[in-house]
Amino acid sequence: ERLIILNQAGARLLGVDPEAARERFLPEVVRHSDLQNFVTRALASPRQVDGEVILRDRLLQLRGTTLLDLQGQAFGALIVINDVTRLRRLEQAGLAEPDSALSTDGRVRNVRLTAAGLRTWQDGTARRTAREADLFAVLDETELSALNEALAQLMARPEEEFGAAARHDNHLVAR
Repeated sequence: ERLIILNQAGARLLGVDPEAARERFLPEVVRHSDLQNFVTRALASPRQVDGEVILRDRLLQLRGTTLLDLQGQAFGALIVINDVTRLRRLEQAGLAEPDSALSTDGRVRNVRLTAAGLRTWQDGTARRTAREADLFAVLDETELSALNEALAQLMARPEEEFGAAARHDNHLVAR
């Protein structure tokens, strides 16, 4: 089992250099038996496999599927890794509904907050807004204009490359 390609996000989660990992045997790159076993299961299964592992205090959700060539022969597996640590902590604290952000196709959806979670979020936003107002109150109009211009330039760079950022606060759903 060789690691063919590892993207930057996967490399960060695994704590490895993606270039150094390329074309190396999986046990050389990932020294975690549960993760290695998951890859073996994904390679052997004709269907999608799902699992979770704990790696360096992070809860990782795994989804694997076999890759097929044009003749329908398996030649590898695609493994998608999502760090669900924060989501599980919110769920355990009763602030988010269980599995509200995980869909069957592996995409992360908006988190559905419980009523307690919504109150906590609103209280935190109010406190943060008050602190930010205090910070910016000491700036005069010239300083604020210079700051806004610098921030606009910084924000334009990733938006040019990746597109405009979504407004997550506008999609908040509570129950």
